[in-house]
Amino acid sequence: LVKSRFVEMFGTPDNNIHSLPIKTMGGISEQLIAGGDKPRKISKNKDLKHPYPVFANGTIADGLQGFSEEARVNKSAVTIAARGTIGFCLVREPGFTPIVRLISLVPKPSINVVYLKYFIDLLNLAGSGSSQAQLTLPAFREQQILVPELKEQLEFATFVAQVDKSRF
Repeated sequence: LVKSRFVEMFGTPDNNIHSLPIKTMGGISEQLIAGGDKPRKISKNKDLKHPYPVFANGTIADGLQGFSEEARVNKSAVTIAARGTIGFCLVREPGFTPIVRLISLVPKPSINVVYLKYFIDLLNLAGSGSSQAQLTLPAFREQQILVPELKEQLEFATFVAQVDKSRF
């Protein structure tokens, strides 16, 4: 239902039926990083000293690896798995640390994170590499994105929220 509504409103990466402006992921990013090493101090449990989730590539527990004292990403973002399940994408709340090459994109104010997540879901993201395929940050930075008006993106995000509420 959500995917159908997205395609109806915006088209697809391969079929820009509404002649929307096109930019690159790098061009719509306020922050675009790949996760590095796991923080030295990490706790399995969230507590007052370790309030920030640490995420890696993976679908199990949405990639949660534990909790740390500091966050590397402090705004709403979308994370994209760059290894393993390449392209697995989630919206993340502010205050987390990506590790193990997990790509994190904080969009500029003109891009809604829910719109961004569903657009990325439609991309055919393929990795490169001979031993273990991975999506590289430079390749992802050049990936194109359709950029509708923010008002339309927010309308879509509201629709997604209503669908999510009806599921429960």
